[in-house]
Amino acid sequence: IMLKNLTPRERLLALTVLALAPVLLLFWAFTSFTGRYFANRSQINGLRLQLTEQQDLQSDAELAQQRRFWYRSNCLPSDANLGPIEYEAWLTSLLEKEAGLKLVSLTPEPVEPMRYRQGSKSANVGLQNTWKFVGDGNLEQLLKALRGFQSLPMLHRVSALVVRPKTVGGSGRESVSRTGQLRIEMEIQTLALVDAEPARDLAALDATPLPAIQAAMEKVLVRNVFGPANNPPRITSSGSKTAETTEPVSFDISAEDTEDSSGLKFELVGEGIAGASLKPIDDDPSRVMFECPPLAAEKYRFTVRVTDSGFPPKSAEKEFSLTVREAAVVQDEPEPPKPDFRHVKATKITALTAVGGRSECWVEVQTLGERHRLGIGESFDLDEQKWTVREISLDEDSVTFECGQELRKVKRGKTLDQPHATETLASKTPVVDDSN
Repeated sequence: IMLKNLTPRERLLALTVLALAPVLLLFWAFTSFTGRYFANRSQINGLRLQLTEQQDLQSDAELAQQRRFWYRSNCLPSDANLGPIEYEAWLTSLLEKEAGLKLVSLTPEPVEPMRYRQGSKSANVGLQNTWKFVGDGNLEQLLKALRGFQSLPMLHRVSALVVRPKTVGGSGRESVSRTGQLRIEMEIQTLALVDAEPARDLAALDATPLPAIQAAMEKVLVRNVFGPANNPPRITSSGSKTAETTEPVSFDISAEDTEDSSGLKFELVGEGIAGASLKPIDDDPSRVMFECPPLAAEKYRFTVRVTDSGFPPKSAEKEFSLTVREAAVVQDEPEPPKPDFRHVKATKITALTAVGGRSECWVEVQTLGERHRLGIGESFDLDEQKWTVREISLDEDSVTFECGQELRKVKRGKTLDQPHATETLASKTPVVDDSN
């Protein structure tokens, strides 16, 4: 009825509003629901975040409580008088008896209170004790002391460590030299909580098991702690070598080390050449001999590594190129004829003697540096011939030699190639000694 009283335009507007009303109602309901949903989700996430934070705080509190319990179990006794006395006795025993250090002084410092502050509130939670140690020893003893210090389950630390080499001399013109000992200065701190046990037997505590460090100690002990850093060695030989196919390959390889060349070690690395090896040279540790069997004509490559004896050891490598060529065919040339040189030209009769009924002639071969003292019937070899004394005449100042089929009479002072007279054996009558 109401619509009948409306104009067509008003009727159209009213029908449009009535049609849109359900849609608007649904949109309002949807937006209200989603707004409430997301508000609830945000509130839930906030509650979860608060719960997580509370759990984290509780977990931190539990860890802190466990840590505090560990602190109470591993700190000095809470007795401010007894605790430092027991610890100083243990420390003295460790440094002097176990490590072998020479104690110069072990001085306690004033005790410092440890306070906890939060805002305007503060509380005394413990005491910090400090000792200053001065002593003498070597590097091995220092390492033993530090290892023993680390093995005690205790709230203590080395807050400062100074090591200096001990020296003597230096007065006037006297030079300064090291004694081999070290002057060691350490500052050691301990912590004692106020709620810790009143007393503890430090000697009865079980040492914390530590990994074996013997190998590491050996490497540290061989090092010159106050020396310069180790530099790598250097291979000085040329990297280009040549050889021929008909002969074994052999050449030396040299290296140098600015610190110490006596401890160099050489080795072949990589594939290299089959059958090749490095052999040490006894009188020179900085050189080795590269050797291998004869090779085919080709170009070969191999690498040599040299390592020094410093700490830590350092190495150097160098690649070598070996070119093997075909050996040239060389025809043997005939040997030149040997010169016709005869020692007889330089063999002289130097003296004639008669002692105790025995006559002797003295013969000197100047080119050979030989001297002979021969009696009648005695002989010597010269120029592939035997020379036998047949007669010694002091009156004629001559000697007769048998050489081959010939007799030669040579005057004193003359050489054997300058005979005074010669005869063949067929025409010579027996010769006698007329020295008497």
